Amino acid sequence: MKTNKKRFIFRKKTAAKDKHEKEKLRILVVDGGGIKGYFVTYLVHRLKVEHGINLKDHFDLFVGTSVGAISTMAILNDVDLEPILPLFVDAEESFFGKKYDVFRRLQRPLLAKYDSKTFEKFVRKIVHDKKVSEMKVPGKHWAIFSTNLSEAKPVIFGSDTLNGVDKKYRDLKISDVMLASSAAPGYFPPKNNRLLNGEMADGGLWANTPTLQALFLGLKSFNLTIKDIVMLNIGTTDLTNKEFVFKVPAHKRNIVRDNVNNAAELVRSIMYTSQNFSVEAAEEFLGDNFMRIAPVNETREIVEENLIDRVSEAFLENCVLSYETQKDQILEFLKHKAPKDHKNEGKKV
Repeated sequence: MKTNKKRFIFRKKTAAKDKHEKEKLRILVVDGGGIKGYFVTYLVHRLKVEHGINLKDHFDLFVGTSVGAISTMAILNDVDLEPILPLFVDAEESFFGKKYDVFRRLQRPLLAKYDSKTFEKFVRKIVHDKKVSEMKVPGKHWAIFSTNLSEAKPVIFGSDTLNGVDKKYRDLKISDVMLASSAAPGYFPPKNNRLLNGEMADGGLWANTPTLQALFLGLKSFNLTIKDIVMLNIGTTDLTNKEFVFKVPAHKRNIVRDNVNNAAELVRSIMYTSQNFSVEAAEEFLGDNFMRIAPVNETREIVEENLIDRVSEAFLENCVLSYETQKDQILEFLKHKAPKDHKNEGKKV
């Protein structure tokens, strides 16, 4: 089994900042991960309550996928996260709502386990009826990812200020953007309406840890080089401590069960492989200007008990432990790499 390795390095500054040095572009990247997004909400809430830190004041570009898209919108819209935390614990009622039986699932697009009505109500409480073109915060930029299944194309929703986003979605409601980014196959049906040109599914299919996508947007939209970018990536799972088991059915009666389990292991392995590459590439490109914070030391039991639509007590306890063991590094990173931005204080959103 892999051992957990640090995802960040700190080096003390040895020289005064050149007065002609470019202002850093500070990017916050939030992973997808379903209900495991509890860790992100918990971390952001604790930082604000205990240390007076609002991440909106520390970053310029906010990037998220699936539940990470919801987190970034909550941060940008100054949503009070305290009442949201208990909703994660009671997720099936709070987020997922009506659950289909096996026969009904076979009749739903991509075997959707839930309808999306309950989730839509929750999402609209965060962003109300704002359109993409109306989602503006002075000095801030944002991007959310989805997947166009009909055309096999990546979709990037975001600020007009960013090059690389799909400008044709300016009149789309932000709530529909978040739903399109969160439509995980097997859980929610694909999102579609008259403003979407295809069946939209979870952005995690190609950008569950969108560090490289964030780099692409930052470099394409601003006159910057790699050395001008600082990035904090908040993850929802421990990518360094994963082990997958594929079984050869010992008896005919176990063939269906074991192969279904193998298929689930295969999907998870593919997803985590992609995420690991995204993190390792960001580390290579950005060096000590990159930091990843995520739950640490997850046991296999924690991983198996937590799916997209439910969390266990062990996971919740591990989130608390993970925050406590990493908060000093987060505070240090924010202080030296992403200091508070005073330029927009006092300005109305």
